[in-house]
Amino acid sequence: MATLTVSDTNPRVQYTATSSQTVFAYAFPIFADADLKVYQDTTLLTLTTDYTVSGAASSSGGNVTLGTGATTGDIITIYRDLAVSRSSDYQTGGDLLAETLNDDLDKLVMMVQQSEFDVSNRSIRFGQFVTGLPLNEITDNATDRANKVIGFDSSGQPIATTEIGNYQGDWATSTAYVTRDIIKDTSNNNIYLCNESHTSSGSQPISGNADSAKWDLLVDASSAATSATAAATSATSSASSATSSASSATSSASSATTATTKASEASTSATAAASSATSAASSATSAAASFDSFDDVYLGEKSSAPTLDNDSDALQAGALYFNSSTNALNVYSGSSWSAIAADTDVKVLVSSNDTTAGYLNGKLVAGSNVTFTENNDGSDETLTIAASQLSLTAAHEWTAQQNFNNTALTFDATQDWALTANQVATLTLTNNTTFDAPTQMVDGAFYSLIIIQDGTGSRTASWNAVFKWAGGTAPTLTTTASAKDVFVWRSDGTNMYEVGRQLNVS
Repeated sequence: MATLTVSDTNPRVQYTATSSQTVFAYAFPIFADADLKVYQDTTLLTLTTDYTVSGAASSSGGNVTLGTGATTGDIITIYRDLAVSRSSDYQTGGDLLAETLNDDLDKLVMMVQQSEFDVSNRSIRFGQFVTGLPLNEITDNATDRANKVIGFDSSGQPIATTEIGNYQGDWATSTAYVTRDIIKDTSNNNIYLCNESHTSSGSQPISGNADSAKWDLLVDASSAATSATAAATSATSSASSATSSASSATSSASSATTATTKASEASTSATAAASSATSAASSATSAAASFDSFDDVYLGEKSSAPTLDNDSDALQAGALYFNSSTNALNVYSGSSWSAIAADTDVKVLVSSNDTTAGYLNGKLVAGSNVTFTENNDGSDETLTIAASQLSLTAAHEWTAQQNFNNTALTFDATQDWALTANQVATLTLTNNTTFDAPTQMVDGAFYSLIIIQDGTGSRTASWNAVFKWAGGTAPTLTTTASAKDVFVWRSDGTNMYEVGRQLNVS
């Protein structure tokens, strides 16, 4: 047998194979090929059948060569596994050969290395600095250990008889509870886990008990019940949200009394709900192309400023809600809420959507008398609508005629729009156009635009990024010849936030 040098090394090496790799080196000595064990992933390979070994009896090791190339990513594990035995025997008066003695000592060192590697790397162990050593023996037999976990008692000694949790039923006073006991609080049905052994005192609920810190809440029954109720009523809430949103929006324009009156009108259809919501901001009849987009823009009545929309998503710029504490409609700029002044931002509340006279879809229409609900006492007044002004036929809050800007825009392929506050503008499309960023946008002001297709029709419009759309998508214009599309925005001085639209107006 050759003389080997056994250095201080780990008798194990592991590789992540490349595609078709066959040769894997090991750098520790072995006496014979059979002293190596080789795994390919979790499969123990067979010497000669699956692999061959070179370098036996060499202090520097050798190679393991697979008969079939490995697959990319295979884990190849090679380790020395000498049989823990002694085959030599020194006879009294016999020869004590150096080679035999060297081999026996080498084997002993290799066996110790194997044990050292397993103890140091493949077992749970305690650091040399840890107190409370040595540990006690676990004396439970197999029956007592069955279905249990290994843990530690109050002295830090290992035990095998403690379950993960012991259910003790309903909590009771003057009862000795130990760590990991599980109980039920009958006052609210919450479930708790004991984290400190103690004798109970006081009364339920445990959250208000002097021993509350000794219990960890496992199941919050109240929150679970609330979630179940919320899930069960979500369909009903969705169905009634149109009525609630319309009622709150109308309330912001006049009063709680007017909101109750308008609720029945808004609940007739999603279109009516959108119309009423837009009326609260600029008396337009369409708040969104669909109820879903409307519900994301108008959040309904709240006692304080919301931080998320009704779907628990992030707020979008241009969102509205009615503050029931201040009786004011508020708009979200993208970073903060601001109130809309009812006496300046909302001009008139029309009780019908008359296409021949009145405040229709964000524009003033000339014609005969229109009935509306008066802001303070709820009585009806008659308004006479002229082509460019609004006047009253009886005493009212207004003491003079209210003039509205009604401007006809000149068509331009890149459309410029120098805005004035509360402007109603009309543009006839004679070709496709792109709306540039408007100038002179006023923070808090509302703007209405009527787009008319000329006799040819089929004209399209593109929009600058300052135009922010309900639902996030720019509209497709009605392309029928002579068709009218009406849009209403509220500006924060930088962007134009859509609060209503009505497509294909007669």
